[in-house]
Amino acid sequence: MTSSPANVSRLRQRMIDDMRMRQLAPKTQDIYLHIVREFARFLGRSPATATVEDLRRYQLYLVDHGTSAVSLNHAITGLKFFFTITLDRPELMVRMQPVRVPRICAPLHRRLQRALRQGAAQRLQRAPAATCGREPRHHPDVP
Repeated sequence: MTSSPANVSRLRQRMIDDMRMRQLAPKTQDIYLHIVREFARFLGRSPATATVEDLRRYQLYLVDHGTSAVSLNHAITGLKFFFTITLDRPELMVRMQPVRVPRICAPLHRRLQRALRQGAAQRLQRAPAATCGREPRHHPDVP
């Protein structure tokens, strides 16, 4: 374990070390730490003392407060890392399942991609100053 500042708990430092060992991106580390901190705030005690029921109540709390499916899945992933890796208590996460994220229907998605490509091509043609006076180069995927 690396030396830690006096204001960082052993548990937090252990989680930081676990994330560093797995080479998680710094932003991912910040997000996971924020997620665990928010869960601890919800509990009012150390997250190491959480039960399956505490995790269930927290997921319901997030849903009731309008948390999006994507944010809910981030929270579940961060908590899963904490309980599975840092605490070695994977049994606590058995009921915490990711939420299905609505997808754009395929025909609409294809039309949207086409419109975006056309818009990008038009912007490239209208912005010669951005190319330093050279002929604008087109991306191979843009018509």
